[in-house]
This record gives sequence, structure tokens and C-alpha cells, in this order.
Amino acid sequence: MNPQSQEIDWTNLPEPKTGRGPKNIPLETLIELYKKKLSHAQIGKVTGCSASNVTMRLKRAGITTLRDYKKNRADVFAIIQGKIINSVSPLDIKKASLLQKATAIGIMYDKERLERGESTENISIHADIKALREGAQNGAVKAKTIAGEGCR
Repeated sequence: MNPQSQEIDWTNLPEPKTGRGPKNIPLETLIELYKKKLSHAQIGKVTGCSASNVTMRLKRAGITTLRDYKKNRADVFAIIQGKIINSVSPLDIKKASLLQKATAIGIMYDKERLERGESTENISIHADIKALREGAQNGAVKAKTIAGEGCR
């Protein structure tokens, strides 16, 4: 069943299975079905797993209601991020290519600066200074002295 479709064919659902149901159903699939206001039992029928498994997976992801999920989305992401970071071993790092290591370093550097409230991009202020100078020369803008030094 395609979770993207708006209508669900309730007459053609898989029969409930005994024992273990399918494994590794993407969390996104469960969330999409949950957004369509399906109950956990209905989601279980659509995906072929038990309602209790659906409840457990959504609860583990921090979703008890969609409103709760949206309200706590940053915390849910932080929990998942922590799990991923804690799962990276020295061997994983050693096996990564130079490109993968450089990419990870660049991304983590930007995120660290963002968390610290620092700039994450290079901003060119040359054009702004030039415009201020021209405005000051035309009398449209008064140049201010910053830290004892005027604009030149």
C-alpha cells in the first residue's frame, strides 16, 4: 500500500499475521499514515504489523499525538542525533573516505557555530561600506565613527 495515496482500500488489506510482522517499516511511513488520522490498529493493518508495534515505534520517536510530535520535533531530532553520534565507532571513522570525513567536519563546524550563535556564512560587507561612503559624500548619510576610527 502506498502511504502517499489519499484513499486506503480497506477491502484489500493483508491478513493479520501470527508471530512477527514485517521488519524495518520506515518511521516516515507510520507518520504519514498517522497524519491521515488512522488509528494505530488501522496503521497496523495497512503495514501488516501489530497495533502495539505501531504504538511502540511512534512513542519511541516521541509521537503520542501529531501535535506532541510537532511541539517536540527538535527534541526528537536531538535524541536521534545523539543515538547516531554514539553509534559511530573509531573504526567507522577510520573506514570513511577523505571526502566523507571532510564533509562531516564541514557540516559539524557549521552546526557548532550555529549552536554558539556565531556566523555560519561569510558575509561580504564591502558593498555596504561602499554604499555608505557614497551616501556620506552625497550628504544622504552621515558616516559614524566606530571604535574611534571613521570609514575611509
